[in-house]
Amino acid sequence: MQLSQLINAGYDVPVEGVTADSRQVRPGYLFAALPGNKVDGNSYINDALMHGASAILAKTGTKLPAGASATLIESENPRKELAHIASEFYRIQPEVIVAVTGTSGKTSTVSFT
Repeated sequence: MQLSQLINAGYDVPVEGVTADSRQVRPGYLFAALPGNKVDGNSYINDALMHGASAILAKTGTKLPAGASATLIESENPRKELAHIASEFYRIQPEVIVAVTGTSGKTSTVSFT
């Protein structure tokens, strides 16, 4: 759900920044509690709230702690929603992205280019 869609969906959330790392949350940030292979982002919701998160993006069915003032944005696919929100928030995207891969010659190729 893009930032503009959040507003259209009835979420009136002032967002100053977007992160999936609770240690980087500042007042007004949206924290994305993403499910992971080893650790679930929901484990860091309290930390994000203590740092001032104004919104939490999490998997559908997530509950915020009692008394939390942040807006909970639920999604079946929070990782995809984070990508859309980040692209809307940061707007500027490169026109061209190039990658050099392989076993050898990457540094030389990049230097020559």
